[in-house]
Amino acid sequence: MGKVFLNCHKFLYMDEDIVHVKLEVKIPNSKWLAKTIRRFPDLEISIISKFLFSEDQGNTLFEIKGKNLQEFLKFLKKEVKTYNFQILHESNEILIINMRTRDPWILNALIKSELLLRYPLHIKEDKIQIEALNKRKNIEFFLKHLETYQIQYKLISIGKYHESPILTNKQHEVLKIAYKMGFYSIPRRISLTRLAMKLKISPSALSELLRRSHARLVKNYFK
Repeated sequence: MGKVFLNCHKFLYMDEDIVHVKLEVKIPNSKWLAKTIRRFPDLEISIISKFLFSEDQGNTLFEIKGKNLQEFLKFLKKEVKTYNFQILHESNEILIINMRTRDPWILNALIKSELLLRYPLHIKEDKIQIEALNKRKNIEFFLKHLETYQIQYKLISIGKYHESPILTNKQHEVLKIAYKMGFYSIPRRISLTRLAMKLKISPSALSELLRRSHARLVKNYFK
């Protein structure tokens, strides 16, 4: 599926074009991560960073959230014996673990293809959600690597990357002035009405402008 999808885009994108891609990569059932997800389906697992030492060794930094962390650690120590891991942070509901593996099944392809990843990489059910930027030929190299090793994946979207500002010029300028004048201070140093007077617009227009600006920022944050 993924291979056919990419091939149909070869006539639309040149090899050197910067492409934005979203995809889901299925975790092979034999990997410790797949076993963990089956054993602890309620845990929220994210990948914070990845680093390759050599062709067959790499480090992955995981954040694990949930209420069964002690049971998870017992499972990890007992069942996952081929990996070395170090606990970097531990609290009631959050663990940060540095995992060193001798079989970086996806890490090798990510590094070789030089994909620029948006971290964290979230794991939903048995799939790693990946969002990346790079030349189209590098993304195709990564997908071919997955196919070579018979790793299933699903392309969510792929297209040319267009960098656009989150806010309009007006929204940016108004938020900048509001911040400098203490509208976002605690306690607030200027009221909505007085800020509107300074900007020479009505309070209702300012309120609507701020609401739309905040909505854009929040939407971008939770992408």
